[in-house]
Amino acid sequence: MRLARWLEIALFVVGFLGAYIWVTYEVLAPVKPWVYLILAIWFAGFSVYLAAQLFSFNKKYLALFLFLVVVFNLFIAIAYDFYHIPWDDEHRTTFYTLALASWALLLTAYYYACEACLSLRRR
Repeated sequence: MRLARWLEIALFVVGFLGAYIWVTYEVLAPVKPWVYLILAIWFAGFSVYLAAQLFSFNKKYLALFLFLVVVFNLFIAIAYDFYHIPWDDEHRTTFYTLALASWALLLTAYYYACEACLSLRRR
């Protein structure tokens, strides 16, 4: 199913304006960490569902890997907004190193999880 061209353009414009308002207006600054946390928990919930599906497909190690990576990613999301690592410098080098590692692991876990689901669907 394809959306109408005018609807695609309207959704793009609304998304662009929403992102502009989100980034520009400082009045939203107090709620941003909470919105990011809610989105991270929502994503973690979907990821746990995917891990449960993999577990039911007898892909136990992949499900465990995905679950652990999601927990690590959620820890990083919480640490960014609500906790400052004591030994980190003013540029947050330690945090960004851990964040990049968690994102790389998450992308890897999702790649193999999607490949497993696709291979099971092809059967």
